[in-house]
Amino acid sequence: MSQVFPQAEVFEFYGSSELSYISVADQQAPADSVGKPLPGVKVSIRDDGGALLGQGEKGLIYVESDLVFEGYAGPNGQVCRQGLSEVAGAFSCRDVGYLDAEGYLFITGRADRMMLVSGRNVYPEEIEAVLLRYPGVRFAAVLGRADRLRGTRPVALLQSEQRLSRKALLDHCRGHLAPWSVPVLYYQVNEWPLTVSAKTDLPRLQTALAAGEYRPL
Repeated sequence: MSQVFPQAEVFEFYGSSELSYISVADQQAPADSVGKPLPGVKVSIRDDGGALLGQGEKGLIYVESDLVFEGYAGPNGQVCRQGLSEVAGAFSCRDVGYLDAEGYLFITGRADRMMLVSGRNVYPEEIEAVLLRYPGVRFAAVLGRADRLRGTRPVALLQSEQRLSRKALLDHCRGHLAPWSVPVLYYQVNEWPLTVSAKTDLPRLQTALAAGEYRPL
């Protein structure tokens, strides 16, 4: 893209089909941020009960905007917003994140993927982002595994063109994650399952893992 359009600036935006455009990140945005809300878009962070949270506190991302969709098309011309949370005219697709002191929005993960590890909320997406920074890793997925003492333990499934080392992965994760978020088990997957939209097929990975198709490093 930069070769074809050498004078163009690249901007990353965050949005969804239901909530449309939410925020845009310019060159000044922090590396892990999805930028600041667009003009006319109000973003708030709330807990599960709908109460507002302060800066830096993780919670559900709510959006108030004229760009929010009317709803899903239902039978007999009915329109519904099933699956979305609503508080005071703001809507959430159950994405989780936080706002910093300068108003930049950070995405932590999805509420439906959150796992409880030793009484703490752990979001697989945060762990996956760290794993994807490890040299040679092309795909990463973190799933929960039942644990008698901790409730759940995160385990990591990875695809890489080179042979991975469990010790090296542990050292890498320990340098970037809280102790309870560090996966103890790592699996190297040769054939990575993707959905028709080219996203990781998490249910297929979960099924294969439960069936014993993968061996830990």
